[in-house]
Amino acid sequence: PPRQRRKPTGFDQAPPGVTGTALPGGGIGISQNDAAGAIGLPPGMGVLPGMVGGMSGGVPQGLNPGFPAMGGADGGFPAMGGGGYAAQPNMPITQQATRHARRIYVGGLPPGSNEGIVATFFSNALAAIGGTQPMPGDPVLNVYMNQEKKFGFVEFRTVEETSNAMALDGVLMEGVTLRVRRPNDYNPAVAATLGPSGPSPILNITAIGLEPGKAGSGGGGGGGSAEDQGNRLFVGGLPYFLTEAMVRELVEAFGPVKSFQLVVDRETGNSKGYGFFVYVDQSVTDVACQGLHGMKMGDKVLTVRRATTQGSVKPGGASTAIVPP
Repeated sequence: PPRQRRKPTGFDQAPPGVTGTALPGGGIGISQNDAAGAIGLPPGMGVLPGMVGGMSGGVPQGLNPGFPAMGGADGGFPAMGGGGYAAQPNMPITQQATRHARRIYVGGLPPGSNEGIVATFFSNALAAIGGTQPMPGDPVLNVYMNQEKKFGFVEFRTVEETSNAMALDGVLMEGVTLRVRRPNDYNPAVAATLGPSGPSPILNITAIGLEPGKAGSGGGGGGGSAEDQGNRLFVGGLPYFLTEAMVRELVEAFGPVKSFQLVVDRETGNSKGYGFFVYVDQSVTDVACQGLHGMKMGDKVLTVRRATTQGSVKPGGASTAIVPP
């Protein structure tokens, strides 16, 4: 029997009442004006050029209202300048991006230090000089230490507090002078866009025994000559009720001193329990160390040693960690 012709289905015809657009390969596509209602797109989302009625033209620019505009000349994705995602303007700066500017290198840590002790020391020292910001919590976020080589890295919560911490170069921790530096991955050019690169000029570094303009001096009361610096003594573990005159009288039992400083709270004027001094006759320095170190005063034990960077004197006595004002 003769084959019957199939009845036309009209699959390639536009629905009734909808105007169409001729496609290059034949048939009719939905026009941009009618497509939103015809295919059920949400209100306000129009059909994109090249998407309906040909599906050509590469990646459409309006695919997502929040997506950055494509910068390629052919409508493609923008070039990535060395690989990776190209950062867009006004994007928030992440903690990882600022980490190089929020860390400091600390060298010469005293024996027996650990991450918790170092974090407390730097948090308290920064608070003592007025270098913290009005934020809840401690300024130190994290500490990494190399116990064998006696160095570490201290990470702060803000770039400003990190720059202020650079003023702590030369501070004494358990009688040992610390070296504070920027880490090797510090990028000055980038850091300059994140916040101040240097410490605030109004910091009160004398509150922790440092002398203004003498970074790395290792504390006050030391005199200016190299000989004085080599014979400068640190005394810690002092009862807080002792006045400067009383402590001076105590150490002068071994001979007169040419310089002496009892470190006090910058706001209350109360003793922080430690100080620095140099004897006129520097031959008595070692004798005084042996006589004063380990002396009990009430419930405290004195720590007396040379204020050096080597930390060769065996630590003993009470802790001299700086307390906040």
